[in-house]
Amino acid sequence: MGKLEDVLRRAAELVLCCDKKSYLYMVATLSM
Repeated sequence: MGKLEDVLRRAAELVLCCDKKSYLYMVATLSM
């Protein structure tokens, strides 16, 4: 059970990280 939660947490962090990077990339592109 704990292992599954750890995997889900890591997956969520990865998705949030990717979303943040793509968001910053979009903002940087628009501000140019």
